[in-house]
Amino acid sequence: MPAVAREFIINPEDQARSELYDFLGLVLARPADAALLGQIAGLRGDDTPLGNALDLLAKIAAVTRAETAEREFNALFIGLGRGELLPYASYYLTGFLNEKNHWRDSGRTWRSAGSSVPRASTNRRTTSPR
Repeated sequence: MPAVAREFIINPEDQARSELYDFLGLVLARPADAALLGQIAGLRGDDTPLGNALDLLAKIAAVTRAETAEREFNALFIGLGRGELLPYASYYLTGFLNEKNHWRDSGRTWRSAGSSVPRASTNRRTTSPR
C-alpha cells in the first residue's frame, strides 16, 4: 500500500502569528543570554504598530548586556517572594495564582486550594484502621 503524502498550506498570517507566539514563549521562559540578545537585535519590523515595537525591541537588545537582562528578568518575574509581573493568565482572570482549582473530573468539581485533588487510581486497596 503506497504512502499518501499530504501537503498542508498554512496561511502566512497564521504562520507569522505562530512564530511570534514562539518568540514570546522563548523570551518569557528564561533570561535572554548574549546569543538571544544578538538575535533580537537583528530583528527588523515593518511600518505597523507591531513592526515599530519590534524595531524598538531590537534597538534596546543591541545595547543590553546579558547580565542586565538577567537582573531585569529576575526582578520582573522572580522577585523576592514574587516578581512585579505574573505571566499567568489565571492570576489576571481570577485574582489568584494556583489558589482556586476549577478542575473537573468525572462530573465533580474541586474549587478550593484546600480540597483534595483526585489522584490517578491504583490497584492497591486501603483499609481503615480498626
